[in-house]
Amino acid sequence: MLVTYSLYDKLDELIYEGVPADDSPFTVVEGGLTVKDITVSVTPRGKVQFVFTKDMSGFKDNPVTKAASREYTFDEVKYVDLTVKMGARRKTFEKLPVSFTQDFAGDPDRLGYRTSFLTCDSLVTMEAAVYDLVSYSTYSSDKMLLESNSSPAATTFEVKDNKTIEAEIPVALNEADEYIRDYYALYEIWKA
Repeated sequence: MLVTYSLYDKLDELIYEGVPADDSPFTVVEGGLTVKDITVSVTPRGKVQFVFTKDMSGFKDNPVTKAASREYTFDEVKYVDLTVKMGARRKTFEKLPVSFTQDFAGDPDRLGYRTSFLTCDSLVTMEAAVYDLVSYSTYSSDKMLLESNSSPAATTFEVKDNKTIEAEIPVALNEADEYIRDYYALYEIWKA
């Protein structure tokens, strides 16, 4: 009879120990191979790649006030803390490394515009469920706090079992920042 079992990951790290639900005996045959099925209770999990996008939704109607120690540009962000919740449970990821990327967006048949975003350099494994964004913080290359936002735009994403998803996290830009005023004026000219 099988009394306990242990499961290890690909690095031989222990990830689970359990007692089989089925306590039926099995027989080992001399010179042969015996197979015993074990039912393991597991939590469905998926992988997430976080992409941090610029959020200008507060411009004009509701200017954003952020708790930043100084004005900073998007390309200065090298690490991000992120807190999400699933029901009443919260999960915080600290100092996730991110990469700055510039790309063109808009209708491919018309003149597009240049935009940028931050991509988390690694995949994060999470329990399969629907999550809500609670807060985020951005950091420079020397891990100094650039911004902390505990009331970000409402953002929800769903992690699915054995799937890899991309979750977009909006980072609020502050219309009052000097560099934003110049870019925003150019954007208004481009729209006209």
